[in-house]
Amino acid sequence: MDPLLIQPAALEGTKIIELGDYLAASFAGSLLGDFGAEVIKVDLPHHVDNNRMIGGADSADAKRSPFFATMCRNKKSITLDVRKQAGRDLFLRILGESDVLIENFRPGTLEKWELGPDDLAKVNPNLIVLRISAFGQTGPDSHLPGVDSIAQAFSGISGLTGVEDGPPFRSGVSLADYMGGTFGALGVLVALCARHNSGGSSSGQVVDLGLYEPLAMMMGAHAVWLSRYGRVESRSGNSLPHVALSGHYETARGGFIAMSAAGDVLFARLARLIGHPEWVSDERFGSRADRAKNRLTLEGAMQTWLLERSAEEAVHALQSAEVPACKVNSVADLLESPQVIARRRFVPVHDAVYGDLPAPAPTPILSRTPGSIRSLGPLPGQDNEEIYGEWLRLGDREIERLTSAEVI
Repeated sequence: MDPLLIQPAALEGTKIIELGDYLAASFAGSLLGDFGAEVIKVDLPHHVDNNRMIGGADSADAKRSPFFATMCRNKKSITLDVRKQAGRDLFLRILGESDVLIENFRPGTLEKWELGPDDLAKVNPNLIVLRISAFGQTGPDSHLPGVDSIAQAFSGISGLTGVEDGPPFRSGVSLADYMGGTFGALGVLVALCARHNSGGSSSGQVVDLGLYEPLAMMMGAHAVWLSRYGRVESRSGNSLPHVALSGHYETARGGFIAMSAAGDVLFARLARLIGHPEWVSDERFGSRADRAKNRLTLEGAMQTWLLERSAEEAVHALQSAEVPACKVNSVADLLESPQVIARRRFVPVHDAVYGDLPAPAPTPILSRTPGSIRSLGPLPGQDNEEIYGEWLRLGDREIERLTSAEVI
């Protein structure tokens, strides 16, 4: 059996309830589940949420896409309509035995259902509540809806992405969702540490995260530059306007590489490699600032050298000269990379519907308590019997009544 599937768990015993159906909250739950937390996803009865079908499924009967199967791993699922009074009562009983609630509704939604943090603290004062929304729980825009592309645009990152004089681009992946989930999981871990260190009761708290906020943190350097120097960055395509040589470059036969030789030592190595050792003593290229001013001259020579070589040849030469470089990978390239394979960054897992799937491995790698993939994304309500029967000790007749009423 795959060693990643059988290692001990760092968060074993931590019970997390996940209420919501978008990627950021689900990714936060998956990250915590990878390291041993018991994560229970709450699904509405007779409803297939947005997350379950991201990327498409082979058929509607599958009830989940291959992406959901691998991304929402290490979770259980119950069906429960928390909007109904009977469902709310069951939900509060479940939260009374839980450590964390993850939710991603618009601010005010849980309060409307009488499930806001103040209501939850009455049944579990130690509960940690992670709230991920488009703009956070406070502020003039907090009521507005938003998704990943909105967060990317609002943060300013889209405004810096693309070619000069061209339109702004969003990232090719759901950057705000994944970063939101990562920062959300970080917030939960910090809150769990604070609760552990407090040693007392009433040690729960709210982790309030706007989807755009992790991306706004990445804009810190640009904010400082604007404040200190009045300098506003513009879109610069695959190169950096104030750095040379660094960026993405075309090679022979249409391949592309990424390369960076901005520092003095790296620039000297590159100059010797591509046949221009005189650059090292040329006053036009004596400092990073000088090289940035004469970037077009340098990049022209660099591009000429690259167009005489394939991507593989260029990368081999650059790496041999100890200049940071790699090929711009496709997805297939990534999966076939010897480095990725050596570090087992994708784990083959078997799904009853889709067969073998490449699941991203738990990240980061811990030497003593690594993460594990113990199960793939659950079907809606597949764990009702365990949670309602074993956790809450409901009898068969009560479960049948709640099912008939479409509460579960």
